[in-house]
Amino acid sequence: MAEGKKLLYHKAVLAQHSRLVRQLLTKAAWCRCYDVIISLDSVSAAGVKYVMDLVYSGAGGMADTGEPVADYRAVIEMLMIDTIVLGEARAEEEFNMAEFFNTMG
Repeated sequence: MAEGKKLLYHKAVLAQHSRLVRQLLTKAAWCRCYDVIISLDSVSAAGVKYVMDLVYSGAGGMADTGEPVADYRAVIEMLMIDTIVLGEARAEEEFNMAEFFNTMG
């Protein structure tokens, strides 16, 4: 849940990416007959949707609302998602993107 909105995602998919979900699902006290509900109080629903797009499709913005999603990093940290790298990418100065695409055909 985020911003009071119930967002539904697959436990099996999230467990592959989120340490938090994995820990919740593997605790002996958790009954498999219940759904897992995680409330993310300090982030937007758009931020959660953006991160879930990254998890499900590898690209953010599939559920794009047109608004900037500034809090996606907080969502990643809260859910302890360990399959998305939040570092900055740097290209070599000699790297030419247009030339690269031309060689790809």
